[in-house]
Amino acid sequence: MAPFFFAAFMFYFAGSLCLTMIPLEADTKICQQKKQVGEKTVGFCTLVTRPMVLLPVLMNIMIQLQLTYLEPVLALRLKQHFKLSLEMNNAFFILLPANYLFGAVLYQVFFQRIQKIDNKVVIITATLCSFVACVCCGPSLTLHMKDDIRLIAFGFGFLGFTGVIIGIPLIAEQNAMTIHYFGEEKAKQLSDLNASIFAASQAFGLIIGPIFGTYANHYYGFRFVSDIMAGITLLSALLYLLFGGGLNAMMSPLVK
Repeated sequence: MAPFFFAAFMFYFAGSLCLTMIPLEADTKICQQKKQVGEKTVGFCTLVTRPMVLLPVLMNIMIQLQLTYLEPVLALRLKQHFKLSLEMNNAFFILLPANYLFGAVLYQVFFQRIQKIDNKVVIITATLCSFVACVCCGPSLTLHMKDDIRLIAFGFGFLGFTGVIIGIPLIAEQNAMTIHYFGEEKAKQLSDLNASIFAASQAFGLIIGPIFGTYANHYYGFRFVSDIMAGITLLSALLYLLFGGGLNAMMSPLVK
C-alpha cells in the first residue's frame, strides 16, 4: 500500500502548492488594480470546479490510465504466457506509440479538414472505440474471449490510436468551455492556467496508472483488470454524453 500513499501524498502536496501560490499571484499590481475596479479574478479552484471544464481534465486522466495501466505487467505476461523473446517483446511495445503517432497525423490530415464535426462527437466516438481496445487488450475475461496474442496486439495498438484521437480535441474543448463560463477575453487570460491544469492531469494519470496496474493485476489478474479499465472507459463516455454536452451534440446534426 506504500506506493498508493506516496502517490496520494504527492498529489495533495502538488495541489497544496498550487493553492498556496494562487493567492500570492493575486497580490500583484495588476490583480490589485482589477480588484479596485470590481473585476473578479479567476483562480485554479474556480476553474476546475466548473463541470464542463473538469470533464476534459478527468477524460485526460482516463487516457493516461489506459496507456500506462498495462505496461508493468503486460511485458511479463507476454514473456511467461506467450513465450516471446526479449526482441519480440520490445517490438510488441512499439505498437502503441507507433499507432499514437499515426493517429496524431491522421487527425491533422482528416479531422482538421472536416471541422464541421463537433469535438464532443469525436471524443465520445473515440472513447467508445477505446472501450473496444481495452476489451481486446485482456482479452476480456467477462466476455469469455479467447486468450489470443493477436487480439492483445490489436487492442494494444488500437489503444494508442484512440488515445490521441480523444486527447487532441480535449484541449480545444477545455478552452471552449472556459470561454462559455468566463467569456472570450477572460479565457485568453486563463490560457496558461488551462494548459497547466491539462498538463498536471496528464502527470497525475501517469503516476497512478502503473500503481493501479501493478496492484490490481496482483489481486485480480491482468484480464479482469482490462475489463475494469474497459468499464471505466465506458463510464467516461457516458459521463461526457450526459454532462459534457455530448447528448446535444449527438442529437443535433453533425454539421454545425
